[in-house]
Amino acid sequence: MKPKIEFIRLWVCILLCFALTVLICSLTHYLVCAVHTHDSCRFLCPSYLSKETIVFPYFLEKWFALQSWLLVVDQNLLGVAGSHRNLIFSNLILAPLVEEAMYRGPLYLLKKHVGFRIWWLLASFLCVIFVLSHGIFGLSVLPIIVLGLASSWLVFKTERFWPSIVLHFLYNFQAISLPFYQSFLWGA
Repeated sequence: MKPKIEFIRLWVCILLCFALTVLICSLTHYLVCAVHTHDSCRFLCPSYLSKETIVFPYFLEKWFALQSWLLVVDQNLLGVAGSHRNLIFSNLILAPLVEEAMYRGPLYLLKKHVGFRIWWLLASFLCVIFVLSHGIFGLSVLPIIVLGLASSWLVFKTERFWPSIVLHFLYNFQAISLPFYQSFLWGA
């Protein structure tokens, strides 16, 4: 039986996790600006690193290929491959569904069957794989780490799966809409 968590309290948890990820995004942008002219920028600034700098173990390459394949299959099934509008749909709907199913789904399923420490160890491991699957490096990993841990915490706290999908949707929505708001507020 699922705990009787109030609807409002559930949304407060989701919005607090979202606020934390947005705060970390902002902090990351400030840190990149602060170290941009410093020698450490080649390690911390994401634009200086490429995907080819890290070699993944074979099982991770296959896992990431499965993730990409699932997204492509879902796009093709729904007929949303190709255009900019369809890519927005993919980022806002398909990516949260597929990625949360792959990275928080096992946590949801194992919540009642493993102990607290084992569950959080698995959550941390899946969070690391989640971050690596996005192919970003440097300071840019901070928001993704927070998103992964916050999603795991939501699954743990609410014993429901859908709050992590909503959080992922909100994060992707702000990431997609950020350039629009920046150009609207500060010009092209």
